[in-house]
Amino acid sequence: NVDQCQNTPAGEVVDSTGCTIQSGSDDDGDGVTNNADQCQNTPAGETVDVNGCSSSQLDDDGDGVANNVDQCQNTPAGEVVDSTGCTIQSEGDDDNDGVANNVDQCQNTPAGETVDSTGCTVQSDGDDDSDGVTNNVDQCQNTPAGETVDANGCSSSQLDDDGDGVTNNADLCQNTPAGETVDSTGCTIQSDGDDDSDGVTNNVDQCQNTPAGETVDANGCSSSQLDDDGDGVANNVDLCQNTPVGETVVSTGCTIQSNSGGSEEDSGSIPGFSVILATVALAGAAINRRNKD
Repeated sequence: NVDQCQNTPAGEVVDSTGCTIQSGSDDDGDGVTNNADQCQNTPAGETVDVNGCSSSQLDDDGDGVANNVDQCQNTPAGEVVDSTGCTIQSEGDDDNDGVANNVDQCQNTPAGETVDSTGCTVQSDGDDDSDGVTNNVDQCQNTPAGETVDANGCSSSQLDDDGDGVTNNADLCQNTPAGETVDSTGCTIQSDGDDDSDGVTNNVDQCQNTPAGETVDANGCSSSQLDDDGDGVANNVDLCQNTPVGETVVSTGCTIQSNSGGSEEDSGSIPGFSVILATVALAGAAINRRNKD
């Protein structure tokens, strides 16, 4: 009634409980004698611990997968695992987004978000930057308040059509060729060359394309490129400099005299003709006086 090992084979040496006393032999050849070997039948060649157990005979986290193939050690008790010993996501929905954990690619979705089939947020039809273009089609989020936008929700301050690094709203030179170096206004920085060969480098030349051979001022402008009195006639052909503003001039830059009052010269007459007539008259009077004397 105290035999704890019933059906002991005949001839076995047993202890007081009726169980066989293991001999000092090592039946599985793992280097641990039978009487101390807690893992009998260790596969040949496997390394064992002091108890005679190899990793293929142990399951430290108790998940049902032996240590030697368990890729997820220390699995919490009660978890359901796959053949690699890693937890299989349950069919629960921890973030309550309507997509089960095992297919949810975006865990911890904020409450109330609309998600797609992968559990990731779908942009709503709101308009976060209040530009009149809904979030789901707005390619330029955070448009500054009050700016006019295109169909994509982008304002000129958010676009750079010519790719020169200066946004459209500040770009004074649209369509800058690729690779040009520009200033803060988006205009090409002229090199120190002198394209019109007038002796003034491009970066300070205010009159490009000066005709060959013409003398220029410090700004690179010749008299044929200037009109100081603003009468529409270039300095080099203007015979009447400093024409008052608003005067109508002929091709020489001189004012067209009116016929009002009958005291002005006729527009078709020779300039100074009345002066000439007066001079002739005086000369004639002097001759007549001399003859009488």
